[in-house]
Amino acid sequence: MTSIMPLLFNANRFAAVKSVTPLEMERLGYGYGYVLYTTTINALTTPTVLTIPNVQDRALIYVDQVFQGELGLAVPDQPTALILQPPAFAAPTRATSTLAIVVENKGRPSGEVQDFEYARKGIFGIVSLGSNNNLTNWTNYKLPMTWEDLRGRLAWQSFVQGIGQKPAFYRGTLTIPDQQPLHTWLLTNGWGRGFVLINGFNLGR
Repeated sequence: MTSIMPLLFNANRFAAVKSVTPLEMERLGYGYGYVLYTTTINALTTPTVLTIPNVQDRALIYVDQVFQGELGLAVPDQPTALILQPPAFAAPTRATSTLAIVVENKGRPSGEVQDFEYARKGIFGIVSLGSNNNLTNWTNYKLPMTWEDLRGRLAWQSFVQGIGQKPAFYRGTLTIPDQQPLHTWLLTNGWGRGFVLINGFNLGR
């Protein structure tokens, strides 16, 4: 990989919708990919429980760009609550923090659906922090991950191996030798979760 664009530092490059509570993908007007939800919370001074009763399929939780954990139906034991830890580097006088939640859509049902409530993707309903503190004033960033949407939104910078800036977009070069292209495969060991595009064609997750 030669280039990188960290998502959380560049979220404003993507289309967004403001709302009181988080909006699922269907209400945002698309059906696949990811959604990035952000809101402002009081700065954490002690470990505090974040509760998201309804999220599909996998939610990655960050406070001030620091990864906190995962929630959702695609996570083992399907947890709906997570203890947020105050970021170690936070300034003691800081009054607020940014809560960011990246939700992955892992796919759609291909057969009979008994209850369409379980077919929705993203966060639907309230998100609470601590005891009875329902979070409001959300920004919902649309991340359908089509080349038509991504093209022109990616601002690349040099990639330095070993520097943690996830979640992020990465760019590299695939070289085909001077002969007829043949079937091949892409080795993704150590990549974690994500998707791959080659010349704008989405190979999948």
